[in-house]
Amino acid sequence: MSKRSAAHGEGEYWRGSAGSRKLAAVLSVLTIAVAVFVVLESNWPLIGLVVAMAIAGSLSFWFVEINEHEVEIRSTYAWPRISVATADIDSAAGVDVRPLRDWAGWGLRFNGMGDSAVVLRSGAGLSINRKGGRRTVITARNSEQAADFLNRLLERDRR
Repeated sequence: MSKRSAAHGEGEYWRGSAGSRKLAAVLSVLTIAVAVFVVLESNWPLIGLVVAMAIAGSLSFWFVEINEHEVEIRSTYAWPRISVATADIDSAAGVDVRPLRDWAGWGLRFNGMGDSAVVLRSGAGLSINRKGGRRTVITARNSEQAADFLNRLLERDRR
């Protein structure tokens, strides 16, 4: 994950990613192979396996972008997507995420308090604390850097 400045007056942004590119690539190749098999062999009952593999591939790698307007977290195929307007964010923080303890598992997670998370591994995560008490978390490398960048944007907008 890295912070970059956009060209031509578009403002600053921070982009990063989370997940396993290798897993996403392997799942994509396997999905294509099974899809070709389904078509060539007319084995249509396996189409459900193709769909499940495509979904698994989509959820194995995520992109994060922070700019002055929003924080966007999206999967490989841009769905599912979580978007939080910066106007709705109170603060951000780097957090230590333990999947089972904090979110009852891995993947795209929700709890009864309106919180959401993309939990791909244990360890460092970015917590986006919304006004009203809800939060969104994504496990990612350099999450402290992302939190610092977002907090600077928020502080600048509050002045």
